[in-house]
Formats: sequence, C-alpha cells, structure tokens
Amino acid sequence: MSASLLLSQSHLMPEVAWPWQSRGQYLPQPTRTEEEPADFRQRQTGDELNVSIPPSVLEFTPLILPVQHRVVLKGLRDFSDSVREIILNEAQGLSLKFRNKIEELYALPANWDGEGAAAIRHDILARAVHFTKLLKRELDEFEEPFLAPTFSGSVQLDWNAERSLEVEFTDPTLSIVGTQIRSGKRDYFSVEVSGDDFETLLSCYRWFSRNELLWPTASA
Repeated sequence: MSASLLLSQSHLMPEVAWPWQSRGQYLPQPTRTEEEPADFRQRQTGDELNVSIPPSVLEFTPLILPVQHRVVLKGLRDFSDSVREIILNEAQGLSLKFRNKIEELYALPANWDGEGAAAIRHDILARAVHFTKLLKRELDEFEEPFLAPTFSGSVQLDWNAERSLEVEFTDPTLSIVGTQIRSGKRDYFSVEVSGDDFETLLSCYRWFSRNELLWPTASA
C-alpha cells in the first residue's frame, strides 16, 4: 500500500490522532533538514509538501487529519518511538510482564532468530495488544496469554489449560486454533476470520475458558 500525505504550506504541523486513543496521543510531525535519510522522501511543489509514511502505519489504524488537508498515503520520519508509546499506552492495565514482552517483540530486528525471520510488524503487534485489552474488558475469567513472535513477522497469542487456544494475527486475517484431549485423543479445531472479527475471537476464548461444547464458527 502506498500513498502520500500532501499538506498545505501554511499547515505543515497538523495534529494527527489515533481514533481509538481516548487519551489523545498525537503523532510527531515531519521536520525538514538539509539532508534527509533515504527512507524519508519529501518533495515541495508550489505550496504543497509531499511526505512519505511507512505502509505499516497505514494499516495500523486510519489517520484523522483536518478536512482542509488532502490525504494520500506514504512514510513518516521519526515515527517508531511514537508508535511504540501508543502501543504501550494501549497496554495499560495489562501486567508488567506482558508489557515487557510487547517491548521485546517491538524491538526484534529482521533475522532475530538467526534463520531469516522477518521483523515484527508493529501494526500487527498493535492489533494483538488491542484485542487482548478487549478480551480483558469483556471477560471476568480472562487470563493473559503468552505473546510470541512468528517467523513471518506476525504475532501469536497462546493460552494453555485443560484446553489450548492459539491466535495468530496476520494480514488481513486471524487464524484461531483450539485443541482438547478427549478419551486420550487430541482433537483440533480451527477457524480463520477477518482481522477485525473480535466476536469470533471472543467466542473461541469462551470455548477455551468455559469448556463450552461447540467450537465457534466465523461471525456473520
């Protein structure tokens, strides 16, 4: 996904907010220097400034800009620290152990396993954190999952008890697998849904935590 953000020269510093951030966290605005790094390209034409924004940012959540600005999408310099803080702010209320794991995954570089694994996509990590918070809010019996990276750069949540539940956040889907042992035999169940289908994830967690009889199907 590629696009560019065109800002009026008289409005070079608009506020940009994440819609689901109730505390009004704002993103850093582009700055202009004599020499820009290769991954930050800006081109001024007349009274417009063309700024690039990383593709992962675009999929993280929609941007809100003043209506007078024309929005086209591409990369933004010095964005990483702010995205990290936004994700950690979203994780408030989760345990320190879980928040430390978020930071660990956020910082994983490409080839973190020495075998060519991709760096963790921050938009996917953010979605996993957000859904974990939603589960905690919805369920009295909620227990925090183990948070793990995958080779492809996605994120997986794991729960293990009498049954087990694995949720892999990919782009653009959720892949959910449940297992249970009955009469000495391990049974596997799976469902793949769109990446924003929280209701099916919630039903799968209830299957795991409440020993419900039927494995959920995708929400309509």
